[in-house]
Amino acid sequence: MKKLFTLFLILFLFLKAFAQNKQANDCVNYIQVCDNSNITLNPFGIGDLQEITLDNACFSNEHNSLWLKIDIKTSGTLGFELIPSNSDIQVDYDFWVFGPDATCGNIGSSIRCSTTNPKAAKLSDNHTGLRDSEPTGDFYEGPGVKGDDWIKSLDVKAGESYFIVIDRPVGEDGFTLNWTGTATLQNPFENKIFNTIVDDVIVCNENSVFDFSTLSSKILNSNIDFSIIYYSNYDDANYKQNEITSPYNIKTQKYYYRIQSEKSECYKVGEINVVSQPLILDKPTLTVCQTNNLGTFNLNIAQFTQEPIDKVRFYETAFLAQNETANTEIQTPQNYQSGEKKIFAVVTTKAGCKAITELNLKFFSNFNFDKTKNKFKNCDEKLSGTISIKFSDITSQISSDLKGFTLEYYSDPAHLHLLPNDWSYSQNTTVFVKAISPTGCAPVFSEIFFEVGDRINLIKNTFTADICDNELDGRVTVELNDYIPQFTTDNKVNFQFFTSDSDARNNVNPISSAQNISLNKTFFIRFEDTTECPQIAELNFNFKQPKTSSLLNDVKICPQSSIILDAGFGFDGFLWNTGETTQSITATIGDYYVDLFSNGCVYRQNIKISAAEIQKITSILVSGNTATINVFGGTPPYFYSIDGVHYQNSNIFTNVPRGIHTAFVKSIDNCEIVTKEFVIINLVNIITPNGDGQNDVLDYSDLKIKNDVSIEIFDRSGRLVFKNLDKNYIWDGKSNGRNLPTGNYWYVLKWIEPDTQVPVIYNNWVLLKNR
Repeated sequence: MKKLFTLFLILFLFLKAFAQNKQANDCVNYIQVCDNSNITLNPFGIGDLQEITLDNACFSNEHNSLWLKIDIKTSGTLGFELIPSNSDIQVDYDFWVFGPDATCGNIGSSIRCSTTNPKAAKLSDNHTGLRDSEPTGDFYEGPGVKGDDWIKSLDVKAGESYFIVIDRPVGEDGFTLNWTGTATLQNPFENKIFNTIVDDVIVCNENSVFDFSTLSSKILNSNIDFSIIYYSNYDDANYKQNEITSPYNIKTQKYYYRIQSEKSECYKVGEINVVSQPLILDKPTLTVCQTNNLGTFNLNIAQFTQEPIDKVRFYETAFLAQNETANTEIQTPQNYQSGEKKIFAVVTTKAGCKAITELNLKFFSNFNFDKTKNKFKNCDEKLSGTISIKFSDITSQISSDLKGFTLEYYSDPAHLHLLPNDWSYSQNTTVFVKAISPTGCAPVFSEIFFEVGDRINLIKNTFTADICDNELDGRVTVELNDYIPQFTTDNKVNFQFFTSDSDARNNVNPISSAQNISLNKTFFIRFEDTTECPQIAELNFNFKQPKTSSLLNDVKICPQSSIILDAGFGFDGFLWNTGETTQSITATIGDYYVDLFSNGCVYRQNIKISAAEIQKITSILVSGNTATINVFGGTPPYFYSIDGVHYQNSNIFTNVPRGIHTAFVKSIDNCEIVTKEFVIINLVNIITPNGDGQNDVLDYSDLKIKNDVSIEIFDRSGRLVFKNLDKNYIWDGKSNGRNLPTGNYWYVLKWIEPDTQVPVIYNNWVLLKNR
């Protein structure tokens, strides 16, 4: 049932027992007010007595009155605001307050009263009551135009009791009274918890019978000293009249309950909502195990509704159920044999509602072994001789939806020896499977077959290759991919290289195909493809090195000569770049190589034959009669001569006579003798041009082997008297054909050394004697 919204009205009231069928418009039928909760009521009539007289109540009396009684729990101020339900200014409510020692037999005079008419007094609204803000002494007002509908609130003490009479002289509709001030009223419900939220009562027709007493225990919530009574309207609940005391034909309206304190005059009123709703039934499904597509169903356990059920009848067809055809209902619903199908139920509730619904009969899912998935061909991935599997992986391959079944794997058809989840096999094996139902149905059995997959077929499993370090640098770079055709020519096969058999089997730590090898080495190749199992092969390398010839070295020879190149002994063969295959060849200047065959390898040795460098005389330094010959290049040591016959180791010659000479130099290889002229200059200090053949001229003709020779002669005054022209190296003591007087003259000799391009200057004097 739906939840009822929290009670919109919670009212604590009490009505004396002897006034069960009276409204509270006489004092003896007063309503006991408890707690400071709001009050909402609608008074009618004045009861049996007119107890308000003009002389005790602001010149008015009862018209439509309501008597309330309050007991003070804590001292303080007590006020209230009375708000008519109809805000029309013509609706007028008056009130009187009696006490604190008033009784119904001796009511006395009112201590507060207001009979002001809001329309006559031209007020803005029709609210009235007691409030603290009114001036002291403002205890009475009215009638008619007098007053403002508000008078001073009460100062009350704990234990006092008061009567408050509410009257409506003009207009219709009820009121709501809200308590104000600091004082509190007696409340036996304080700190008590009741279940005031009551589920809706659902009826399927207007004549449904309902027993409200079935709600009592839940509402009272085990609170003692309280009772509960039910009513068909709110006023009956407040005035405690027309009680519902037995199962009752309820309608779609609000009903009320009254929780009555057994030790005081207080009570609490709440709502129960009755709503009309056809009986809506579920369409349940009963599921059982099946054997040969037949199961046993207990139809009585089907749940159609949460409503209390009186009876259920089951029929094979909807037509039979709709007509409730006699003698056609299922007679043994607690043991109904059937396949999967739909039957129909006629459900009648204890409230008299009836409806028809479907009941689905189903079997628990059975595990169907797919015979196309009962063979598993696995590979010995690690090539260890056994194949390891997990049955949990096999389970997921058998079915993506187990439907709650648990699969167990056995080594025997009797299913006695359960296999562990981690299992291995080395040959084709049959395993027996039991599918255990989650619903307790009989298990299902089947077989699966495990086969050992075929390995990739290789041309060979081992290959050995010789590799030569023909460069003799201590290593050889090999490309392992180049050797794959030795094992397979199938380009669909994938492969990887490893340094150990263990890594290859476990497929870990693969290496690149380019490898440097410096000694004998074995690599392992793992071959894989999508149709066959992996295979391992070995690739062995024999590391070899050829020999070199210690006799063959670069050599220099004299130009235009030859030499014999001999590789020496200990080789398996020779191949010169000249095409010769002999141990030695005759060679001239040039570049040669020979392929030396040994140890199954070949080393190419290069030989360069170059022309020996011919020495050069770079300079000859002359100092007086000493000549020093300087040489560069060629092949030391050098041998020196100035006559071309006699050679010496020293490059210095002394006491060389004046004049032009030739220097001869040869090197140790004796390829070629180089020569160079040099001059020992005759420095003359006197000439006597008298024709006697002795010192007649100053002759420096030996300088003709020099470059840019310049001879200049000056007299004592610095005048140039001679300068050589046109390679004239002789001065005869004349100047322009005229004899010069005897005297001392200054000469300057200049030239440039042809080899070094170094300028040379000689300065000296010469004595000229003319007779």
